[in-house]
Amino acid sequence: MPLEDQPKKVLIMAYEFPPMGGIPSVWVTKYVKFLPAFGWRPVVLTVKDAPTNLLDKSLEDDLPQGLYVRKSFSLEPTRLVRWVRSIRNRKKEENGRDQAGSVIHSYTRLPFNVLKKIKAFMIPDEKIGWFPFALRAALKVVRDTGPAVIFSTSPPYTTHLVAMACQRLTGLPWVCEFRDPWIDFPHYEPVTMFNRALVRWMERSTVARADVVIAAMPGIIEGFKARYGDEIANKCRVITNGFDPDDYSGEVGLEERFTITWIGSIYGELYPRALLEAASRLIEDKEIPGSDLRIRFVGTMDVESYESIMKAEPKGVVEVLGFVDHRDCIEYMRSSHLLTLKLAEGKMSEILYTGKMFEYLGCGRPILAMVGEGDTCHFLKNLGVGVVVKPDDIQEIYDAILHYYSLYRSNSMPSMDDPDVLRKFNRKRLTGELAQIFNEVAEDNKTNVEGWDDSVHTKDDP
Repeated sequence: MPLEDQPKKVLIMAYEFPPMGGIPSVWVTKYVKFLPAFGWRPVVLTVKDAPTNLLDKSLEDDLPQGLYVRKSFSLEPTRLVRWVRSIRNRKKEENGRDQAGSVIHSYTRLPFNVLKKIKAFMIPDEKIGWFPFALRAALKVVRDTGPAVIFSTSPPYTTHLVAMACQRLTGLPWVCEFRDPWIDFPHYEPVTMFNRALVRWMERSTVARADVVIAAMPGIIEGFKARYGDEIANKCRVITNGFDPDDYSGEVGLEERFTITWIGSIYGELYPRALLEAASRLIEDKEIPGSDLRIRFVGTMDVESYESIMKAEPKGVVEVLGFVDHRDCIEYMRSSHLLTLKLAEGKMSEILYTGKMFEYLGCGRPILAMVGEGDTCHFLKNLGVGVVVKPDDIQEIYDAILHYYSLYRSNSMPSMDDPDVLRKFNRKRLTGELAQIFNEVAEDNKTNVEGWDDSVHTKDDP
């Protein structure tokens, strides 16, 4: 194959990557899966032995053969927590008291507010200990593979610092992606003025230095524009999350009981108090028999939320499954009658999109969105894929559940699989937009192109 006809390479820097599970890992996996179809061969830099208990081997099925993956060590305080937890779990196993079943809590098991305060002291985030190891590994990847473009995705925002340093040392074009806001993130609370000033400088340097900045939601760009002006905002593009139609192949039957499913983490303001209260009232008012209703939570939650749910749940109605792999998660969504999500009033509702919302769209099931005024509210109303209510309005949630339950009882549940919506948020099409950006910034950048082989290459740095 002539050199000019061979795929160009892109160095993808992503802390969260299989076998790590969760929406961020799914997000990057789908880029890696589809980029070769658009003439780009991904090479990946990620963390070695990430301190997490959220593992998802099913995502590895989407990785292309011959994928080059280099993993580098990270020095993180959470590794110490995991080490202590592993010793305790080993003792439980020895005593026959190991907890069976899915992962319900993150391995730290610390309250959300405690974690938030600890993270606030780390600049730019608790993954900063990955920086020196990742940069060393990134330069090795550049020497070994000759990428035409660097692509970094956050959070963690440390990833962008690694990419910026690598760009300065190599001169390669750089595209950075913000899946969440940085300074504008609702839970960002700097502990000192110095922290705030330094993080602001890091954010400005990142968006100023990158050739193109991708935002997963328009509100991120609006924040950059307000702080740094049109010159920086003009280099920004929006590529939202999406879904992979391949994940929805085959038939999945609906549950026999009317099932409302919540996918994702629960902590702090995301605790579904109003949802549980509305369900309790529906049962008390005899509008819905408790035996015909299930509220299913799929994902991790902090200990406080778990204990509150177990205490407040309508008896026999709530099912807590904990973390499951992506394949099973899709099946739980598709077998549900109603899918639900929550964003608290204020900044969280104003600018955030939730990653699970796009996979909900792929299921074709109606969505009960408990969100305040803002981007997600307008997004879902424009698409017409369900109902939007205030996050803590028990009566609105009560009425919405009763409405869909009535449709369920009359065998007339609506399907939300609008072809235009499905096409717009198809992960392959969105990856094509990313590939076009790579084409633009790479221009005539020449690379050394290696051939594929039939195995996944994983290289670990010490």
